[in-house]
Amino acid sequence: MEKKKSRLIFSPSPAAPPPSPIPTGKGSRSAADQILSEYIDKSIQIPELRLARQVQVHQFKPEEISYESLQMREKDSVRGLMRSVRELGVFKIIDHGISTEELRVALGNSEGIFGLMVECCTRYGDHEKLVWRGDDNQIIEEATAMIGEQKLQVLRQKVERVARQLEGIAQELSEVIGDVQLGESTLSIYSYHPPNIIHPTSSTPQISAPYAFTLHLLLDPTQLCLQDLSFRTTPDTIVVTMGQEIEERSLGEFKSSQGKLLLKPFLHINRPSFSIEQKWSASNAVGDLRNAVGESNKIISLSDQILILLLVAFLYNSLSYIFS
Repeated sequence: MEKKKSRLIFSPSPAAPPPSPIPTGKGSRSAADQILSEYIDKSIQIPELRLARQVQVHQFKPEEISYESLQMREKDSVRGLMRSVRELGVFKIIDHGISTEELRVALGNSEGIFGLMVECCTRYGDHEKLVWRGDDNQIIEEATAMIGEQKLQVLRQKVERVARQLEGIAQELSEVIGDVQLGESTLSIYSYHPPNIIHPTSSTPQISAPYAFTLHLLLDPTQLCLQDLSFRTTPDTIVVTMGQEIEERSLGEFKSSQGKLLLKPFLHINRPSFSIEQKWSASNAVGDLRNAVGESNKIISLSDQILILLLVAFLYNSLSYIFS
């Protein structure tokens, strides 16, 4: 017994064989269990486990900017706008002052206008697009016959008023983005409804010509998809998307989302959902926009200007009092 024990302890082999779990003497069962447990603890090597790297999802959301703060050139708003333009090519404008309820009602009462058999009216599987041409006599005649003169007159007033307001916002944005000289614009009205299962057609948007930026005035809650990014908007939100012209003239500083944004309005049971799109091209006089990003950091907000004026007035009064 002693020889076996000495062989076990002084064995020259690097890895000793495991002790027998079978007890060899009286009252030695617990001792054998302890020796075996110690051997197992020393022998087992737990491999190092590493979790797979999580896929990095782009969590950046388009900035939501108040139009009033943009008009006052508040530093935070301008920086947020420029960051969205660089990262995604999309941002949102709220509190713009455009009243859309009357337009929404007028479009609902004039739903038949989307059935015009004219070139500017395009039908897809789940929506119709009407390029607005309020001064086209042929379209006016056909629209009058379709929905009536009174409804058409009300619709024209509402649409043209919104178009002027969107133009003012576009002019403001062109100055903030980098003194972009606006060229021609195109106004389109969209009507969304459940897919037509009788005559299904592709709802994939057609490839459009390059443009500077587009203003989407959403009259209903909408889900927007931009590649792997999805976000919701509330009614009366303006979603601004950058086009290829801005990306090219900024030499890649600004990102284009042209052809990448998909709008999915939440549908109603008793009426279609609507949105207005105003697309702007840039004139040939547009210069290099690379310095727009740097210039945005140099903008002094209106609140900072007032603070500076108050400080100057205080110093002036203090010096006048001292030297008087």
